[in-house]
Amino acid sequence: MQEYIWQIIPFLSLSLVALAILFTLGIIWRVEMKLDLAYKVFFVALIFLFSSKVIDFFATTKFWLSVAQTVDFLFSIFLLGGIWMMRDLFRQIDGEK
Repeated sequence: MQEYIWQIIPFLSLSLVALAILFTLGIIWRVEMKLDLAYKVFFVALIFLFSSKVIDFFATTKFWLSVAQTVDFLFSIFLLGGIWMMRDLFRQIDGEK
């Protein structure tokens, strides 16, 4: 039973990231200006995360595992960029800048 759980968890994780991509697209269509740009960066980050998980799910060689790690690193960069943009936007709204 435990072996099946460990096979299902990556698929569930992949499904949740796909759902996050759909929700992020819905937000991008409804917002504008700086918030739109921040969510576009989040969208790119989610695409990298999804790609990393797909590659990791199907990887059979060390090369593909290293590609997955590289794509995962790109996800981290874009996630940090989106968070940074959101932070600056909220600081601007609060009058800190």
